[in-house]
Amino acid sequence: MPGQKNARIKIRGDERLSITGDDFIDINIFIPKTFKDVEAEIKAKLSLKPEWNDGDYDIFDWKLNDENGELILEDTPITEAMTVFARTNYTKFKIEETNIKSYTGEKPRGRIIIPKEITKVGGDSWSPFYDCRELISVDLSLCRELTRLDLSNTGITSIDVSKNTELKSVSFKNCSALTAIDLSTCAKLTEFYSDCFSGAINAVVTLPSSIKEIGKKAFGDKDDNYCKKVIVPNND
Repeated sequence: MPGQKNARIKIRGDERLSITGDDFIDINIFIPKTFKDVEAEIKAKLSLKPEWNDGDYDIFDWKLNDENGELILEDTPITEAMTVFARTNYTKFKIEETNIKSYTGEKPRGRIIIPKEITKVGGDSWSPFYDCRELISVDLSLCRELTRLDLSNTGITSIDVSKNTELKSVSFKNCSALTAIDLSTCAKLTEFYSDCFSGAINAVVTLPSSIKEIGKKAFGDKDDNYCKKVIVPNND
């Protein structure tokens, strides 16, 4: 019809979301539109599943095609048919300046995303997610300035720190479900503090060549709390 050019936007979401009715909307793009123009209509199709609908989670961002796709912004133009993917996240981090100190809702579980502005997760002697055993995955890809990371006593299974090249301190004490962590890209990490991987009994830990000092019991001190393997670079 004159003045009309339809485009279908398919809607997808992560494991916390369900779709009401059709999993798409059809819009007229004869007049150019941006994602902001249709976001409310798309969001109305999505709802949190009952087990996640406790006020602690909400849509965090939108990606093109799938969760690994390009970030969709409010001013992203819509010129043709497309698929949008909604990612959810925990919403009740207790943040002071750029440090995640703790949380104010129920214990975070499943997968969480650390926001872009965060530079520290935890402090010198405490972990913000201590005993969150249902927290199994942490996405650090947005916080490129992260210097401190403490995920001790969580259910974390694996983690990618390849983009976190500013890291200077890490701790995964008693993370018995952790299977592997590769720190080889963390060139500013020069020291492992005492106990930082003690109790990570299934972990293969790959050290960076920058390491100069390893604290007491960093990888355990007896048969029931040693790491599975520590890979040491061939340097001085």
